[in-house]
Amino acid sequence: MFLQKADLMTQVMPEIVDMITRYDDTIILTHLVTAESEIESHLVGRYDIRPELEKTGANRNALLLQIAKTIAICYLYQPLETIPDKITKSCERAAKLLEMLADGRIKLPGVAAPIPDDTATTGSEIGWGSTPRRPTLV
Repeated sequence: MFLQKADLMTQVMPEIVDMITRYDDTIILTHLVTAESEIESHLVGRYDIRPELEKTGANRNALLLQIAKTIAICYLYQPLETIPDKITKSCERAAKLLEMLADGRIKLPGVAAPIPDDTATTGSEIGWGSTPRRPTLV
């Protein structure tokens, strides 16, 4: 898995995470998987993202890791009545970055473009032909 519970502790104090989740690691794992799925669903059309999300440790892309951590933390705070402004702003910034990556306005360095599917049409093909000729009226 791309994102680990320990990764969240670099942005949120462990006591806060434990308090929010009531010491239930399944809640944390659910949000980690959801954050990973959200990233994949946004970037699958522009990047070959699955191999990147299978990396672990220091091999992970730093920008992608930061976005994933922020999204997971947003999901952690979602059930609470009040969300700190710092968290809200981080969530908005991560969503904007993800949107910009998906639109191609910024690039994700070191991540390959998806391999084109040869069986699908790209829409750039031009078909030539004509309608059958009408019989001549005499």
